[in-house]
Amino acid sequence: LAAPPTPLNVTSTTVPAPITPHMPPANAKEGVSVETVTSPISLGSDASIAVHTNPTSTCKIEVFYNYDISKKQKPSSEAGLEPQTADEYGNAGWTWTVGPSDALGLGKIIVTCVYNGRAGVVQADLQVTK
Repeated sequence: LAAPPTPLNVTSTTVPAPITPHMPPANAKEGVSVETVTSPISLGSDASIAVHTNPTSTCKIEVFYNYDISKKQKPSSEAGLEPQTADEYGNAGWTWTVGPSDALGLGKIIVTCVYNGRAGVVQADLQVTK
């Protein structure tokens, strides 16, 4: 039989330094990346997306259900899709309910963020199922 493992004695009380936000310079480039997105999502469920960008950027979201680039579709106007300002760490996010009568299929989420007149855009797919 093997001897029981020796317990670890942890004596360090070192706490990592907190992360502090840093504002980018006024002429910083603007970029946007998707951190998380809820997909696939079923009709009547809550969808969400989180993005990362420059701190204090102004961001808008457009959600298109069953997206077809050849059609001039209007974005969804569901509650929760209002513009957001990124927090001091550059995080912004939205949560909304996919309506029970929204179109099934592959949709698009387009997020545009602006920092001091410079824009960044990111797209994500949104698969809507029954």
